[in-house]
This record gives sequence, C-alpha cells and structure tokens, in this order.
Amino acid sequence: MGMKCIEQVNPAAISLLGGQMLGLTWHQVIQERLLPTAIINEWHTKPHETAEQRRIRIESNATDSNGRRILLINDITEAYAPQDKIRRNQRLTSMGEISRRISPTSWWHLLSTALLYANHLGSDATPRKTEVCNQGH
Repeated sequence: MGMKCIEQVNPAAISLLGGQMLGLTWHQVIQERLLPTAIINEWHTKPHETAEQRRIRIESNATDSNGRRILLINDITEAYAPQDKIRRNQRLTSMGEISRRISPTSWWHLLSTALLYANHLGSDATPRKTEVCNQGH
C-alpha cells in the first residue's frame, strides 16, 4: 500500500506549516516541517521565512472508503505561553540560586589571591632574592 499524497490544503495550514503541501505525503511534511514534542499528536513547527515556531495539535478522523483522512490542525501556542513563562522563571530562579551560592566563595578566592599577590609584591623577600642571584654571577 503506497503512501497517499495530500490532495487539499487550506490557507491556515499553509501559513502554519510553511508553503504548499499538495502532492507531498504526510510523512514528508512531518519530516520537513515538524518537530516532535513529548505529547502525542502535538508538534512544534519548524520556523520558516513567513512564520515563527508554533506549537500545534493534529487530530485526524478515520479513513474514508478511499483511504483518505481529514487532519484538523490547531495552533495551541498561546495555551502553552503561561506554562513556558513559568518554566523560564524557574530556570532563571535556579540560575540565580547557583550564582548566589557560588559568588561569595569565588569572590573570596579571588580576593585572597589578589591580597596574597599584592602582599608578595610589597614584601622585601622578592628583591633580595633577585639581588642575591644577580650578585652571584
């Protein structure tokens, strides 16, 4: 049984999926224009020159007597926007926590090193060693 080609496409589907699809198989559209998500029947569209990436849900009816299906494509990007914002804020909070924990320690090590180096530069030990080495030759 060969793969059936897409016979009809409405303008909204063309806008979401980027360009003409007539004559392509649904498998080709998935491979070229969609990225899977962790949820069955939900996809990310690949960004294209006329549209940003969107999250879509694709549902299909049972095949008709000729083996054809009608696919219903819903743009659910806006429904996920609040969840995406929460996840982003959680990541930023985690990064802030890590920075807060690391910063004082790192700052202390940098300060200690700088003070030790400055103390070493200001001490008499270094010039004496240099003088001794220079006098010995």
